[in-house]
Amino acid sequence: LEQSKMNSTHKVPQTFLNYLSQLPSGILNKLYESAVACTGIYRYLPSVAQQIVMRLSLVSSGTTIADIEGWMVDEKKDILHESLKYLRQLHILQECNLSSIESVVLNRVFAKNLRLALLCKDTICFKTVTVDPKHQKSFADLDSYASERWESVLKYLALPSAQSEKSVSVETKRVLQDSGLIQLCDSKMQLTSDGFQFILYDRRQQLWTYLLHYLAQLEKKGSPVHDCIMLILQACLGSHRAAYSTENLTEAALNFIQHLREIGLVHQRKRSAGWFYYTPLISVLTGLKSSSSSSKEGFLIVETNFRVYCYTDSVLDLAIISTFCEPLYRFPNLVACILNRESVRRAFQVNIPAGQIIQYLFSNAHKNMQKQTPTIPSTVTDQIKLWEMERDRFKFDPGVMYSNFFSDTDYITIRDYAKDLGVLLCEHEANRALVVSADGHEQSNQFLTLFTSDSKKHTINLVSVSEVKNDQLKQHGEKNTHCSSISLRFFISSLSAACKGSSYQRIRKLSDNCSDRSNSVSVVNTTSQSIACWLIDASDFLLRMADTAVIEALRKPSKFRNLKEVQLVYFFLRRLDVFRGVDDQTLRTICQSARYEQFQQAGKFLYKKGQRSFCWYILLSGAVFCDGRIYLPVERYGE
Repeated sequence: LEQSKMNSTHKVPQTFLNYLSQLPSGILNKLYESAVACTGIYRYLPSVAQQIVMRLSLVSSGTTIADIEGWMVDEKKDILHESLKYLRQLHILQECNLSSIESVVLNRVFAKNLRLALLCKDTICFKTVTVDPKHQKSFADLDSYASERWESVLKYLALPSAQSEKSVSVETKRVLQDSGLIQLCDSKMQLTSDGFQFILYDRRQQLWTYLLHYLAQLEKKGSPVHDCIMLILQACLGSHRAAYSTENLTEAALNFIQHLREIGLVHQRKRSAGWFYYTPLISVLTGLKSSSSSSKEGFLIVETNFRVYCYTDSVLDLAIISTFCEPLYRFPNLVACILNRESVRRAFQVNIPAGQIIQYLFSNAHKNMQKQTPTIPSTVTDQIKLWEMERDRFKFDPGVMYSNFFSDTDYITIRDYAKDLGVLLCEHEANRALVVSADGHEQSNQFLTLFTSDSKKHTINLVSVSEVKNDQLKQHGEKNTHCSSISLRFFISSLSAACKGSSYQRIRKLSDNCSDRSNSVSVVNTTSQSIACWLIDASDFLLRMADTAVIEALRKPSKFRNLKEVQLVYFFLRRLDVFRGVDDQTLRTICQSARYEQFQQAGKFLYKKGQRSFCWYILLSGAVFCDGRIYLPVERYGE
């Protein structure tokens, strides 16, 4: 156990184990009733997990976790706990009470059938049959058939054509599409980024990825998967040199064999034949050693000058190589390529990572390359990783930008709040701009309700009132009743057309007459005139409408206004330029007594001073007035 490691050869079977661990306990318990299934699952377990199962299989009572940890050196305890986690998820290891000490015991049914499989020879469920000599298949025949069938699937992905499409069944196409390896675009098949990664997998990863997607598809349809899993597990004990009977198989198992036949894992002359062969390709799936050409010899030579020589005439291999290499010269049995920044970046653009490119070069390295250390020159592997790092220099996070703050106080308030929440991504103090994360936007927006994100802001198009007719204004207002804000420039143009320039001076004069701004009553009484003046002065900014919560707070009698509502009104008034010189205590006093009707007077004042047929004015609640008609935002007031 001190030398045991969870090496990379268990990577894909662990994915299969993850799939099994997600199955209902009823299906797992049914599997454990078969000695063949118990043996197959045991073979897929990591080596440390196998040791744990083997030691506990002959122990009828519980074993403490402390005793199991004693089997492993301290440096490998993490591997031990990972193995225990797998066994618990598979319901192979169960908790038991042993003097209030954490203890475990093997699943009784699993342990019994595993011992039966280890101590008895006759555990194969399939019966071997004698096949007519003219229908018998040799190892070479089965190997050729398996390679041809699986490569037809890969050619359909990498080299789509009318011929490759005919060689793949409809069900196989459906699995490839449902698994996200291909997609239909204008009735044409296109390889997705997952599909590009799939064709770069080694043969074992490809087979497992496909089968797990197929099993997941069966589950979605509500079809039983028990018989399909049993066929996969029985393959661990099967042989490609014998023909097996299908006499006692269920309909689901027979259908699964037909699908395995399509991808080259089994050979069956026809469904009614009553027998089938496992092909040598099944040994790649189960991890058993095989001399078949399914695990073909390497054909790539990679040089330090980034030249890649492909000793192959396979169109499929060349199509795969071209995903990250640039072909230079082609000879009858040799293609010279080069790895450069542009070709590798093409692979990155379809989400093929650098590690997968390097792994493909390593897995298909020529036998002469495998004699050297490292197999692939480090200059090549390091440069591929550096090219990938170029794409990772920027970190992309979804966020919302807050800008156009009316004052430094507003900017600092929301910035500090976002910083305290830990949602501030970046800030630019000179421009009064900041970006918060998408997750933190809602909280930040609720804190300072007058600020709305650009994604939620709707503005009325900029038009000149003098250029449109009265009925057009009505239509324009009705069309935009869903708006929560209005362009200030549109408002200024409307005001200019209505007041003819004279009313502006009068508004300014009314505002200037309010000299004693420290007096809260005086400030409140002149609020309407001051707001009108502020709207005109702030022509470079968009008017941010008061949130519904602010309006509701202003409509409440002051004695019923709670602390949160006073805070909302405070932030709203602090934005107004007229209150910039007012100290906080005075402004908070104003917040206690300010009423909605006082703010409403600003719009009434502007309406009275202009030409009624063309004057538009705005209530801070977001309502639009046009020619005496009121247009209310639907999202706030409903139909």
